[in-house]
Amino acid sequence: MRIGIDIDDTITDTYLVVLKHIAEYFNRDYNELEAKEYTYDEFFTDSEFAGFEEFVDNNFHKLIPTLKPKEGAIEVINKLKQDGHEIIIVTARNSAKENQNIDFLNAYNIPFDKFYEGIKEKGELSKKENIDILIDDSYKHYKQCEKQNIRAILFDAPYNRKYEECERVTNWNEVYDIVSGNN
Repeated sequence: MRIGIDIDDTITDTYLVVLKHIAEYFNRDYNELEAKEYTYDEFFTDSEFAGFEEFVDNNFHKLIPTLKPKEGAIEVINKLKQDGHEIIIVTARNSAKENQNIDFLNAYNIPFDKFYEGIKEKGELSKKENIDILIDDSYKHYKQCEKQNIRAILFDAPYNRKYEECERVTNWNEVYDIVSGNN
């Protein structure tokens, strides 16, 4: 099986780390931002956060080294690879520094066969790459895959819980059970 996997808030716990820095940068209350459950896309389009793209361009690369994989991510992705699955990393994240995202994956021994970054339309890429299943935290990417008749699994996050119709997981063991047919 060809498995597409996102990085931010799928392999890593990114959102709350980034949210802390967003609150500082824009002089906003962290708890208030957390309660709003913004998606990354909403920060880009909300006029209250004019300059968000500049924030990302100037700061995100500094945050990447502070991120850690979610519990079970390394073990499950390695097990999926050992089981013979092809791992394709598909992230909307860009590298501000050359190979920073690949270096992150390698530092944690997260295997992958192909790597794509800066992907805003994951449904089209998943179709092009014949991905059987995409694991992502973004409802937008979930729906893009659905339109391409590609199975997607939504990794649970506070900002995507309002989308109840989605197939979702809350941890990497659940991902393994779905992919291996044990659910």
